[in-house]
Amino acid sequence: VRVKPEEDHDFIRRFRQDMTQQLRLGNYYLSEIQSIPANKKAFQKDNINDLQIRFFIILFLLVNIFLGITGTFWFRTQYRRGEIGVRIAVGETSKGALRLYYAEGLLLLTLAIVPVMALFAFLGKMEILHYYWEFNVWRYAIGFVVTFLLLAAMILLGIWFPAHKAVHVPPAVALREE
Repeated sequence: VRVKPEEDHDFIRRFRQDMTQQLRLGNYYLSEIQSIPANKKAFQKDNINDLQIRFFIILFLLVNIFLGITGTFWFRTQYRRGEIGVRIAVGETSKGALRLYYAEGLLLLTLAIVPVMALFAFLGKMEILHYYWEFNVWRYAIGFVVTFLLLAAMILLGIWFPAHKAVHVPPAVALREE
């Protein structure tokens, strides 16, 4: 029953008092009346809690992926400091060396994502991945573009700090450590 806002303050009690007998039909009777805004808030609370949990899980995974990428490239950069020193000693600019590392990281991402795309296309065709939404080409493409861009940004950020630090080490120091 829809009620005007000015009538709402005591409506449930009055309606129950006036209509309980009239709404009784055999074994069926009026047992409970709930306000729609209160009911709506309780119904949406489950969805909000579910979204918050998913958000924190995604955030946790993204932070761990970022830390893993940063650690991996930090290790690789430390291992290749001599190579960076030689490149800079023979005339490569620090920006050129950074571009080389960025290209390497993005190439690794591209090579890794191609088999994953094939796997997800197969899983989509086998109707394994359409829990909430139907699997279609646009959902697939948008999902991979967003994923690729997010991972590319994390790779570029993960490469930037250790590589930036390594290219600014004087070539003589980098070669001596080798």
